[in-house]
This record gives sequence, structure tokens and C-alpha cells, in this order.
Amino acid sequence: MYYSDQINNIINIWKILPNDFKLIVKEHPNCVGERNISYYLKFLKLSNIFLINLNDLIAYEESENFINNSLATFSIASTASLQSSLQNIHSFTFADTFFNSLNYSYKLSLEDLKNSKNLSHLISKKLEEKYEKNDFYLNNSFDGYIIDEHLKDENNLKKIRNALNEVIFEK
Repeated sequence: MYYSDQINNIINIWKILPNDFKLIVKEHPNCVGERNISYYLKFLKLSNIFLINLNDLIAYEESENFINNSLATFSIASTASLQSSLQNIHSFTFADTFFNSLNYSYKLSLEDLKNSKNLSHLISKKLEEKYEKNDFYLNNSFDGYIIDEHLKDENNLKKIRNALNEVIFEK
């Protein structure tokens, strides 16, 4: 699993960042207190990596501030990644997510990190992939509305029947 060794992920992300960039690491609230201090020291010894605590209400605003001032976010599959992609900030997730179909959200692998010269190169590569494969919704969209006011329209019901038949029998 790409997210089983998060230290390795953090270090690989750090390697592609420009020297003057800061990497802000936030522990998932469910993991706070679960790790030994030696875990954090493995990556905090590197320059420009900071560990922050965002577990209270004021922290939510800080989190928003961090996202708004980021060039990119990286996570396993976090709300912060969803928020950043909705704000047109590049968002990379190690797990497949429903929001990877958004324009600024990308599924990331360790190979992507290892084969990237820098962050700009990674973004360019993922943008190119996205434009080549951006047909998920087009391939899974059908005519017809499943909404109360349209369910009595015979033409609409015919479109829904055709869509169901295509999904069930042709795909």
C-alpha cells in the first residue's frame, strides 16, 4: 500500500519541492498520540518540514489558511485535498477518491514521485494524464432525469429505460 509508509511518502514529497518551499505535515486527528516521537523525528530533521497541530476549532481556520496559501496538497484521501481541489489548488491523493475526477485532484503513486524531477514536473505530468483520461463522466452519463417532475414524462422514461439497458446489458 502506498500509504503504509507515510514517512517514505513525506520524504519523497519533500525531495521534489523547491528548496525554499515549506512542507507542512498535519497528523490525522485519529492518529494523534498513537506514534512514538522517533516517528516524527525521522522527517522533522529535514529542512523546511513542519509538524502542526490542528485539532481544535481555531485550527480549522488555520487549516483553511494553509490550504489557501499552498501550491499543492498531498494526502492519503483527506478533506483538505478535496477542499484544495475545489479551490483550484493541485491536490494529490495516494488512495483513489471520488474527487480525483475533479480538475485539480490527482491520484498519486510512489512511482509518480520517484519519476518527477520536481513539483512543476509532477503537476505537468498529472495534468497531461488527466486530459488524456478525462472521459469518466462522459462515459457514465446518460440522458434522462430521475426527479419527481420528470417521472411522468414518457419521453424521459424512455431515456431512463435505454440508459438502464445500456448499463445492464451492454457494458
